[in-house]
Amino acid sequence: MLHLADWNDVVRKRLEGSGSRLSWARNSPPVTSADPAEWKRALAELATSYQTLLDATAHLQEPDLQRTVAGHDYNMEFMLKGVIQHWVYHAGQISMLRKHA
Repeated sequence: MLHLADWNDVVRKRLEGSGSRLSWARNSPPVTSADPAEWKRALAELATSYQTLLDATAHLQEPDLQRTVAGHDYNMEFMLKGVIQHWVYHAGQISMLRKHA
């Protein structure tokens, strides 16, 4: 959950013009507690990051999608399609884990 939330924030920052990158520590944040309250906090953080990213995309126009992402060699459209694929990939993982739990 935190991995997805952090990547949502990176993409939002890139939409705002930052060349933001994610450190390995933030890309793979450790699970430090099995406390249900921590799980709820992680879910809330993920929901907030999704909403913030969706809000950041709401005003985009076609020319915005063709802009190159700062510090990268791809455009905004490519990045947004990539983040959607990222969500789907991890949703599949979560589904498989839940099915076999």
